[in-house]
This record gives sequence, structure tokens and C-alpha cells, in this order.
Amino acid sequence: MSSLLDLNLDLLLLIISYLQGWDALNLSLCAKRAYHLAIPRAYVYLDKTCRDHADFNIWRERVFALDPILKSPRISCLRSLVIQHRGQHGLRAIVAGLVEVFAQARRLESFVARFEESLDPGVTECPRLGEALGALKFLRQLNLTGVGSATMHMLHALPNAPIIEALSLDYHPPNSWSAGENPFPALAKVLSRFARLRYLMFVFKQDLVVPELDPSIPPTNPLIYPQLPSLRTLAVAESYSCNLMDLVPLCPNLSSLSYISLRADANVYRRKIADTPWPALRAFECLPGYLQGRQHPPPSLPQSRGDVSRLTIVTPLSISAPSLSPMSSTASASTFAFVRAVQPSALVLKVLLRSPSSSSEKSQLICWADAFRVDPPLRSLELLFLSPNQHLTGLGAAMEGMSLYYLGVHVIVDRHKIFQRNVTRTEVARALDPRAFFDAIPTLRVLGIGDQMLALDHTGKEREAPREPDETSREWTRRTRWWWMEGGEMVEIWREDAERAREIIERPEFDRERGLEGFFSEKCLYSMLT
Repeated sequence: MSSLLDLNLDLLLLIISYLQGWDALNLSLCAKRAYHLAIPRAYVYLDKTCRDHADFNIWRERVFALDPILKSPRISCLRSLVIQHRGQHGLRAIVAGLVEVFAQARRLESFVARFEESLDPGVTECPRLGEALGALKFLRQLNLTGVGSATMHMLHALPNAPIIEALSLDYHPPNSWSAGENPFPALAKVLSRFARLRYLMFVFKQDLVVPELDPSIPPTNPLIYPQLPSLRTLAVAESYSCNLMDLVPLCPNLSSLSYISLRADANVYRRKIADTPWPALRAFECLPGYLQGRQHPPPSLPQSRGDVSRLTIVTPLSISAPSLSPMSSTASASTFAFVRAVQPSALVLKVLLRSPSSSSEKSQLICWADAFRVDPPLRSLELLFLSPNQHLTGLGAAMEGMSLYYLGVHVIVDRHKIFQRNVTRTEVARALDPRAFFDAIPTLRVLGIGDQMLALDHTGKEREAPREPDETSREWTRRTRWWWMEGGEMVEIWREDAERAREIIERPEFDRERGLEGFFSEKCLYSMLT
């Protein structure tokens, strides 16, 4: 009888390449041939949480030990390493031990260091860490927490900085290590050393002044700042004093930007290089931050920017003024002005409807629908309603005449119950009739309606509602239902088909006349898979 191990070596290696950890270890126990092929995969990815220095030394001795059959150290198979440590005790010794780890793991491709306290004391007392980290010729991804000024200087001097493709930095405020004695280098100058950097993420949890641009260069000459032409994705979560949006104009090929503001007070775009336009972005997410249990709005949006294909603004925009106009609120006015300026083809927006009475419901929905009528018209729109109460009825009629091809309407539960009462799933289903949306929007091809709420059991307690139906429970309803319209016939489809259609609709080269022809044909399905 033939077995898995009778396959050709190239097929076996391909199958085993998908195994990690215990799966690879279990396969290695089947036969001697399986051991030779699978045991290296058991040590490809290691995740170690160190309680103290002694715990780290025990782990290091185990991975340094020779494999009894391969006759080589287990750490020689390592490709990805995650080290976690809580507290300051033993941090310096762990940092010194990492130097020996890097010397043995010569083919390391990804390194993640998660420390609660600042990494700077260990970097300062062990300068060999930068040398050992810089000697890794295959390193492509680097993730560091507890970053301070000493760590930034180490990154600026890394010999292998030009080959790193993904960099994530979580900054830590200085305590006993004064930033004045070892000030932060200019961030743009440090990043210019990473010639192949495609993904960059910053996290600033507390107030920390980091110079992102060289202060010696006057703001009137933005083009002489170091450029980051290889960067494609930028994610920033910052407090009000950092303003890392200044880096965006320095990335001419940036395609995706995600920005989270941890505070809104005094978070004003400083416009150092406001005259320099932003690159044309494929996706821009502007998200609110959370601080002490309160949700804050996003920062002031810049005046100088380029076009954005897909714009996501996930912050509740409320209509509570007597005029019921979305432009009556300063935050709403600036948000919709930003939407009109960047001319997105796809928009994702969280909406908070809480007018005082239901008599103004129709006017309220019409005001919001008119705000979505931009030029050029939107092709894709997704609305996230937070605590809408009775204001969902008539939404389809209010959007009459729009040129949408994709529309998603979702109701989000207000878990803190600080606004109005939550609607039930039955009320959502009654208010959002799919046929009303298709009748009001002639161009609409894909429609999704659902909620992210919890169902109630017979005792009135909240329980998790089923996400998708299965073969044994046909009576369960899906959390979100999707419909496809073609030739005047409305057909319910699966989520995967709806997401595939949405991806086509949101492409910049989408053809409004023939973009979805033969969508369910075998040729179209094959082209999407390849």
C-alpha cells in the first residue's frame, strides 16, 4: 500500500512547507524519512515568552542543542522568532543573550521583540545587539516595541537596513533615560536607510516628541527631504504631539494609509509641507482612537492631498442639530469636504443617527444621502449605522437616483448604551427591504444588509448569533445577506461572491458598462483565481 512518504521529494517538501510547530513534530515521528524532512519545520517559527533571565537561558540552551539525527543545532532551522518579556527585570541580560541567538540563527527572516518597558537600556549597555542584528543577511521583517532614542540610533546604523521590507515600531516614553542626552534622530533620515521598505507601522501610546523631519531643513523646501519611494503601506497610531502625517508627502508611491488618533484635543496637522500634494492612494483609513474608555474623533485632515480610490472613515458622524444637516456639525463638514476633495470611488462611513424625534426622519436621511452625491459619483458605498433606532426606514428611497454598483448597510450594536436604545434584528429586517434599494438605485448590482448585534435567547440574555448557516441548521439566518441584481431579477448570493464583485467594482479601471459581464461564468472565476 502506498503512503504519503512514497511521493516525490519535491511534492513532499511542498506539503511539509505548510506545517509548523506540533504538526511538523508529529509528522517527524512517523518514519525516519519523515523526520529528516519535517523536523526542520518544527523549529522554523518560535514564540517565546520569557518570565525572567533564567527562563530565557533554559530556552536558549534547548534551541542551541544538537539534533540527534541531523547533527546540527536546532536554531539553524529558525526563520521567524518572537520574544516577549514583561517588566524591566532581566531585560539587559535577555538583550545580551539575543546577540548569541542572532549569531546562530543566520537565516532568520523575521524578528519580533515585545517588551513592556523601554528597550533603550539594553541597547545602550549592549552595543553588540545592533552589530548582531545587522549581520542577518536574510532579515526581511523587524518588529520592535519599547523603542526609544537609543534604539532609533541603532536602526539608523544597521548594515542590513537596505534589505528590510517590513518595519513596525512601538515607541516608549523615556523615564530615567533622558531624551535630551541622546535626542531622537530625524525619522525621515532614519527611514531613508531602508531602501526596500514596503510596510511601515508606528505606534505612539503616550505623548512623545519625535522629530519626523530634519529641523535644519526649512519647511519651504519640502522636496529636499529624504524620499521613501519604496513604501507602499503606512499605518500610524499616535498621540496628539507627534503628527506623523508629515511623512505622507515624502512617499510618492504610497498606496495604503491607515491613521488612528489616540487623542483629538490639540491634534492639528502642522502643515510643515502642506504645499506638497499627497500621492494617489488606493486606500485611506481614518480611524478614531480609544483612551480611558472614551472614543475620540480623528484629527484634523490636511488640506493638500491627492486622490483616494477607497476611503474609510470609521468615526461616528452625528446629526443632532435642529437643522438636521450633516454640514451643521464642524466635524461632519470637514469630513464631507475631505470626501469631495479626494474624489473616492469607494467610501466606508460610520454614521450615528440620533435626532430627537421620528418626524424629522425623512429629512435626516435625505440630507445624508445628498452628502454622498459627489462628482465623480461613488461606485461603492458601505454604511455602518451605530444605534440608529427608528431611522432606518426610508433609507432606500432617500438614496434614489445614485449611481452605486455596490451598497452595504450594517447596523452595529452600541455595547456601552450611551446613545439611544439598540434596534433588534427583526426591526432591521423590516426597515431594510432589499427590493426598495434596487428600485431606488437602477445601477445597483450587489447589495449587502446585516448587523453586528447579539441575538437574545428565551431568558432575555445576550448570546452569540450564528454567523453562517450550516447543513444541520437551515433555519438559522446569516448575520449579513447578499443579493445580486441582473435583468430585473434579485438573487441571493454568498459572501465570497459579493466580496469578489466588490473588488472588481472598486478597481480604478472598472468599466461601468461592461465591468460585471459574465461575472458568474467559468472564465471570470478562473481569471480571479489566477
